[in-house]
Amino acid sequence: MQFTRREALSLGAVVTSLGVAGCLGAEPPAVGGNTTPSTDEGSAGPAKSCPAGYEPFEPWYIVEGPGPFGGFKLTVNRRELALGDTFRCKLRNATLSPQLSGIQSKFDVQYKHEDGWRTVYGTESGETAAFIDVAIEHLPRTGFTWEFPFTKAGFEDIAHDGLGVCGPVESGTYRFVYWGITSEKEEREEFETDYALGVQFTVSDE
Repeated sequence: MQFTRREALSLGAVVTSLGVAGCLGAEPPAVGGNTTPSTDEGSAGPAKSCPAGYEPFEPWYIVEGPGPFGGFKLTVNRRELALGDTFRCKLRNATLSPQLSGIQSKFDVQYKHEDGWRTVYGTESGETAAFIDVAIEHLPRTGFTWEFPFTKAGFEDIAHDGLGVCGPVESGTYRFVYWGITSEKEEREEFETDYALGVQFTVSDE
């Protein structure tokens, strides 16, 4: 799979986030460095298996926790929920100045397997999930919101074109990941590694 996001942040096109997600008003701007628990961080592997017509892929981005990182912070409405509950995640500009991100569909949902984090998504066999390269401007306290029922159907409804869910959606530990950011850390490393935001939560059977 060829996913690109650096081009999106080179200002090939800029769209204001107010037209995409709206202003979130009451949330104060966050400042400072990444204070993320280490359990939220690290890389992930492919899904253990995929249904006919789909192929697993291996995420290439390294999760740095929920932030603030790269000018943004990621939060969820609940750290504990049950299968079928409404899940809501917010990406917010955590600075006092406009920040740029990629498009909203540059996200991943990962579950904690006994051998580490793994994505729930795979790609359609023989297809590539292509993401539009545009830079979206977010004013302070604005950003994206994802909301969907925590079910396999919910994951599929919000998935980017060309992606599908591999395996059942079960109880366990998950994290929601957004990889459409560019951080100073990447720039210092001359883009040797891609970094992402990720926030962890748990899901029960009831």
